[in-house]
Amino acid sequence: MTLLDARTIRLNARYRDKAEAIRDVGRILCEAGKVSTEYIEKMIEREAVATTYVGNGVAVPHGTKDALVFVKETGIAVVQVPAGVDFGGGNRARLLVGIAANGSD
Repeated sequence: MTLLDARTIRLNARYRDKAEAIRDVGRILCEAGKVSTEYIEKMIEREAVATTYVGNGVAVPHGTKDALVFVKETGIAVVQVPAGVDFGGGNRARLLVGIAANGSD
């Protein structure tokens, strides 16, 4: 199992808003075989509950607890956003670390 590899790293990304950014992070995880497509909407649902912005220009988008069934293999996606993307409250994320974990890895 490889948590992070070249397929799950993206540099110099640009997004209109956090929803587009989160969906792209989810697509990266999906294309790497870490999650099924349903996981992406669970990431959006999680963001609606509370922001995944953790400070210092970093956001950690991930799915809701019930999204575990859509995780095929634990993985991480890292996306650099030089201009940042607004995660609300004036918080601009310049680094997105998408996480998918099924708890058994």
